[in-house]
Amino acid sequence: MNVLIERLGRSASPPWVGPAMLGVSVVGGLLALVIEGGPYDPGGAFGYITPLSVAMVGLYMLAWLWELLGPARPRWLFALLALGPASVLLYGGRDTLAPLLCMIVAGWLAYTGTRQEGLVGLGLVLLSFVPTFAAGHGEYDNWFTWSLGSAICSAMGRLLALQQRTVAALRATQLDLAHQAAAEERRRLAREIHDLVAHTLAVTMLHLTGARHVLERDPARAAEALAQAEELGRQSLADLRRAVGLLADGGLDGSAPRTHGAQEIPALAAEFAQAGMSLQSAFHGRLDVVPPELGSDLYRMAQESLANAAKHALGQPVQLDLVVAEHTVRLLVRNSVKDVGSRGSSSDARGLAGLQARVARHCGEIMAGYDGLTWRVMIQLPLSPVRAEAEERLS
Repeated sequence: MNVLIERLGRSASPPWVGPAMLGVSVVGGLLALVIEGGPYDPGGAFGYITPLSVAMVGLYMLAWLWELLGPARPRWLFALLALGPASVLLYGGRDTLAPLLCMIVAGWLAYTGTRQEGLVGLGLVLLSFVPTFAAGHGEYDNWFTWSLGSAICSAMGRLLALQQRTVAALRATQLDLAHQAAAEERRRLAREIHDLVAHTLAVTMLHLTGARHVLERDPARAAEALAQAEELGRQSLADLRRAVGLLADGGLDGSAPRTHGAQEIPALAAEFAQAGMSLQSAFHGRLDVVPPELGSDLYRMAQESLANAAKHALGQPVQLDLVVAEHTVRLLVRNSVKDVGSRGSSSDARGLAGLQARVARHCGEIMAGYDGLTWRVMIQLPLSPVRAEAEERLS
């Protein structure tokens, strides 16, 4: 029984359509058999159920069973097998319910088939009415009513099919968008974790290097540097735990990592300088006008650039310039490299990919590369991406 229900469900979408059509065809055939007499059906005027009517209704039901449960076949073959018995019932004068049997076939073919198959099915339905009127067994007013009803059923079946396909396409698009959103969220969290780890290790390394250099001649200063490295490690570990917590359902403590803004970039630069980086920074314009989302990404860009400089150009001078203009904000980070041989390792592929992803999100521009023995990262972002795109189209 379960196999039968499953095969009926595969005949159309949604799964209940196949069993519903089988039920409608069985009920319609039985009603045409028992409550309606055909004046041109031998015995029909006095005995509604005749051997001929029983045979035709049985063939009609078998055609539906073959359509819903049998192997794939040309649609016109099902139409002929179902419309033939219905046409005989019409010819015998059972013209109250038998036309509905034909209309059901027209709607089904339009719903489950192609546009061409639906039109062919409608044409066969209209042809099945011809013998009845050619023999004078029906009134021509009925021909118009039956034809109009068949056309309406065919149109409704076609519209329902288009609706189902549209719904299926929308669901597929929704699922694809959900997958893209999940992938983007994973990439965002990966960037956040990378930035946290890179920043922590870079500044900690600066503190440890400074402590190692002054350990013998100034133990107090070395201890201070180690204490700062320890405090930074604890703070970054807490941020890292919150970021990793977002990967689990509900998170570890339900909170997201603390976000930063453009106004905190000077403090970031001071943190690197205090840790021992030879850093010169300059800030122009009002940092408080930078939108929060843009400011958060700008902070991460500056953090990644400085961490990359600390990692690959330790002990070399670093320059950070941040300019907030009327429509744009520009970040420039430059650091020297020791020699030509060290240039190959002065860039971080993952970090650069993260920078490019953040810049692309704000419709900005990034240029990263070597200028002699200097590694340069120049980032320019519009303060209003929508306005910037409009101005670009007008220019």
